[in-house]
Order: sequence, then C-alpha cells, then structure tokens
Amino acid sequence: MRKALLTLAGIAAMTMPQTTSAAVLTFETAGEYASNFRMITGAASATQSSNGIENDFVGVAGGSSFVSFFDTTPAETTTADSFAGPVTVQTDIRMSGGSFGIYFVNAANSGQGYLAIFNHPGTIRVADSTVPTSNNAGDLTEYGSATGTSGVSSTAFSPLTVSYAVNANNNPVISMTVGSLVLAPTTLNVQAFDAVSVALRISPASSQSISFDNFNVTAVPEPGSLAILSFVGAALATRRRRGTR
Repeated sequence: MRKALLTLAGIAAMTMPQTTSAAVLTFETAGEYASNFRMITGAASATQSSNGIENDFVGVAGGSSFVSFFDTTPAETTTADSFAGPVTVQTDIRMSGGSFGIYFVNAANSGQGYLAIFNHPGTIRVADSTVPTSNNAGDLTEYGSATGTSGVSSTAFSPLTVSYAVNANNNPVISMTVGSLVLAPTTLNVQAFDAVSVALRISPASSQSISFDNFNVTAVPEPGSLAILSFVGAALATRRRRGTR
C-alpha cells in the first residue's frame, strides 16, 4: 500500500504543471531586461537604465508601441515561458501619457491573445481576440471599462497588478489594478487557452515616456493538480498514523 501511495505521489508530481514564482526583476543587474524579454513587434525600443545606483528601470521613449514577450530564454525564439494555471503579473510603472498593457498569449499560437490595458491617466479595459504578433488590441469596448483616478504620474512609480484565471466554464477571467484604479474580475466570452505566455504591450504617447520596474510573474498550479496532491498527502498521513498504532 505504501509503495502504491508513493507511486501515486510520484505520478502527481510528474503531472503537476510548471509552478513559477520568478525572482523580481529589479533591473539593477546589467542585461536583465535583454535576458528576460524578447521583442516581437513595434518600432519603439526599451532601454534599461544604468545609473550605477539603486532604482534602475526600463524606459520606453514615446511615439510608437511595441510588444515584448516575457521569455527567460530569449535566444530560443520559437517559444516563450508558458503557464498552465492562474497567472499574476506585477510591476511598477511611471508614465506621462500613453498605455501600458499585458497580453496573455496562447502558448500554442502567439497570434492569439487576451489583453488587459491601462490608458493614462485613468482607464482600464480588457479585450479578447487580440493579435499580439501584430500589436493588435482587439475590441476594447466589448467588456466595458474602469475609469477614475489612478494616481499614476511621470514622477513616481505606481504598482500595477494583472491576474488571469480560468473559471469552471473554461472562460478566461482577468482583473487589473493600477495605482488606486481597479478593474474587477471580468469574464471573457471565449474559451480559454490550454496555457498562456505573458507579453508587454507598451505604447507611450508622442513626446511622452513610460518606465517600468520590479517586474514579476507568478503562476500557481491548477486546482485539479492541487487536489491530487492533497489526496496523496492525506493518504500518506493516514498510512503513517496506522503504522504507529
């Protein structure tokens, strides 16, 4: 029985989706942006600052937009990091105009994605049927918006958090918080992808700039996999208790 339980535990471990809680990218190390992101489209360029002091960041000059995948192996250009379970993206942004968005890209087809986007000074919207590889934002009117005061400015960094999950009907659910502005969890009227990658969509307004810092992607196991491990753990605990009687 113990061997069977251990075998089941091994199977559960092998079938567990990749769990990632990447170290926060603070951009204090030279080349940190280039080592973790891969540009897909757009003319704008992102530049990692090199002040030689704390609080280096990635800055983007205004005038055009671009899409860049979060990819910890950017030299391998056919795939990006992908996640099967819920995903949370966190960063700090500073901007004087334009938009900052997060794509959740179909890991099997980078031409398909969902988008959560913040437009300065205070609008958050989401869209499905987007095309990350061509910088397409999709229909940003379908699911409404959150509008109000965000507190985001060009002089100080503000926190940005975007969360992606899949509900019981296999619909994507996206929420976004930027500074003090909140878009509540919004269900998209499409079927979710099996796994997603993360990409930035940054579009500074003309003569404006956008910077980001302290970037982190956190993904957690799917509930089904957690249930398997919970069962295995409970069964092993029961077996141990019986063995001590």
